Amino acid sequence: MSGEYIGFSAFAEGVLAKLNDAWPGFNLDIEKVVSNDTDVCVFMKVTAENLEANSMHHFVVKDGLEIEFNVYDDSQLMAAAIQIK
Repeated sequence: MSGEYIGFSAFAEGVLAKLNDAWPGFNLDIEKVVSNDTDVCVFMKVTAENLEANSMHHFVVKDGLEIEFNVYDDSQLMAAAIQIK
């Protein structure tokens, strides 16, 4: 699911639609949100079958709009738990 997605529909089809197939029971619990004028960081606990990990989503905001989105996961741990290849 890694890659570059242009627009929300591409992201929804390429990532969001596949989460529960990849990690049955996939769930995100928001633990903390930190922000300033240009950045929002959302700290989460990710759980699913055979998976418990921490994650952080970083949003860059300009003129009230999201212009960049970055995900910081324990990718090795998440890859080991993935159900589809």
